[in-house]
Amino acid sequence: MTKVSARERAREAKARRDAERVARDKEILAAAQGFYEASDAAEAARYALEEAENAKAQVIEQLGTLGEQTAAIAQLCSISESEVRALRKRTKSTSKERTDEEPAQ
Repeated sequence: MTKVSARERAREAKARRDAERVARDKEILAAAQGFYEASDAAEAARYALEEAENAKAQVIEQLGTLGEQTAAIAQLCSISESEVRALRKRTKSTSKERTDEEPAQ
């Protein structure tokens, strides 16, 4: 074997190793990207759920304003009385948060 062929084999081995490293780095990048995409989707879902819960709470509040009692609202909406109470509390806490956020005039 000559020194040139040994050097050539070493270069080929290094090239294979580098190619494997590049392929692995691409897989790592794709996996990390998948995580961030899933994280963004989860955040969007949490936001959508929060908005839906707020909308439910507003409807419960509206029914109460129309004179409906807790038991009647629960029956009308097919939910428990405790859920009606929880949604009413949610409306009150949401209103308080909005009041706290408004600038003083």
